[in-house]
Amino acid sequence: MCFFNIVTDGSNVKLVIQSN
Repeated sequence: MCFFNIVTDGSNVKLVIQSN
């Protein structure tokens, strides 16, 4: 299972990929 999390911090956009 792969989880894609989009985190927006102010003007920064981060794509976090977590594999469990």
